[in-house]
Amino acid sequence: YIAKWDGSVWNPLGSGMDGQVAALAWDGTNLYAGGGFWTAGGVAANSIARWDGTAWAPLGSGINGPVNALAWGGTGLYAGGSFSTAGGVVANNIAKWDGSAWSPLGLGMDNTVDALAWDGAHLYAGGRWFAVAGGLAANHIAMWDGTAWAPVGSGMDDGVLALAWGGGNLYAGGWFTTADGVVAANHVAKWDGSSWSSLGSGTNWNGWVYALACDGAGLYAGGDLMTAGGKVSAHIGRWSLDLDGDGTANTSDCAPMDATVWAVPTVARQLMLTGWPATTLAWQAPSSPGGTATLYDVLRSVSASDFSSATCVASGISGTSSSDSATPSGCYYYLVRAKDSCGDSLGAGYASCP
Repeated sequence: YIAKWDGSVWNPLGSGMDGQVAALAWDGTNLYAGGGFWTAGGVAANSIARWDGTAWAPLGSGINGPVNALAWGGTGLYAGGSFSTAGGVVANNIAKWDGSAWSPLGLGMDNTVDALAWDGAHLYAGGRWFAVAGGLAANHIAMWDGTAWAPVGSGMDDGVLALAWGGGNLYAGGWFTTADGVVAANHVAKWDGSSWSSLGSGTNWNGWVYALACDGAGLYAGGDLMTAGGKVSAHIGRWSLDLDGDGTANTSDCAPMDATVWAVPTVARQLMLTGWPATTLAWQAPSSPGGTATLYDVLRSVSASDFSSATCVASGISGTSSSDSATPSGCYYYLVRAKDSCGDSLGAGYASCP
């Protein structure tokens, strides 16, 4: 029920679980898994467990029902699902693990929690059925400030099944077609801290969204959708984030407040070459990647000072290694171009790659 991809092959995590894994979270050192299982690595671990890279361990006495969502909140792990106790403590569908004990989040929710997201200071929770959080009306979505629950606007008209934080905004996906009671938002919407808004025309009428993720420059949505924004999108679509708030997602979004975060990446570092006749290259990622997904081009030239007509050996690769199997005899020079949605580390005067 769980595995790890190391870039080349899949590997098991110990002996895994004896039941479904529905949620994962990472704290920078450990992996947490939640779901509908009773053991992890052969150890009793009711619905939730921690992997330290070597072995599975329970989190106290666990949770008495399935866990649907996990989020790391800086000082603890938050778990949401369909349960009434965590570590033997009453906790209505949501709880926090502080490293040694479980605690409730106020009165919790009146029904299942299906999605969680953390913005650095607040926890957001979404669900397919809950209408009350902490004793307050909260239609399918609510925010926890560390002390109390609060509604997020007037919520949604149907279930929230996915949440993601990115670019200073909260994104929600699910079954809903209306946000805040008046905003037409077909299955996906944005909360800017004060109001909800749609993301274009959203997804098709039954294109329910079950998963969301932000990469810094775009929002990805997965689910039953067949169109997104009116474009054919077989079960997955991407929304470009408007980071500077000018109403358009474009290159001006690359440095809205902090050019060290949303910027062109710096150069790739420590390029190493080995082998002949097939040359193998490896390098380190830029020290400042630019805040968005970084890809690489590899250029080969006969001149150390002129790469304007260089040969493109590799284009748009995501890893930090490549090979040049077609190297002819002679002396050659290589450059690695790091690039993201804001630009590239070489600029003008260098050969382009298709």
